[in-house]
Amino acid sequence: MNIRIVLILLFCLFSGAWVSAQVSHGGTPWFLENSLLRNSEESLFVEMPAFDLDSVLHLDEINRGNMRGSFQFAHKFYTCIERGKNGKEWILKDGTKVWQAGIRS
Repeated sequence: MNIRIVLILLFCLFSGAWVSAQVSHGGTPWFLENSLLRNSEESLFVEMPAFDLDSVLHLDEINRGNMRGSFQFAHKFYTCIERGKNGKEWILKDGTKVWQAGIRS
């Protein structure tokens, strides 16, 4: 019985050596390759409204004491980000259309 377990473990250990989860086709992402897409124009960014950080920290402190909830890692905003109104659109030399929009909070 012990030899079977050892053989199964060895098989699992060595079979993972040639298995990969993602097929790589090479290349680089557009935003790294093209300097046109690597800018930080203010027109790209949508500014989110401010929220009360003190109340969020207070709720985290309450949850830490009674272990009833988890800590918040995000704040929910209702947004409407549209291609024509927000961000910027480029057409690259090869005809690829790229639209970029940034969110600042």
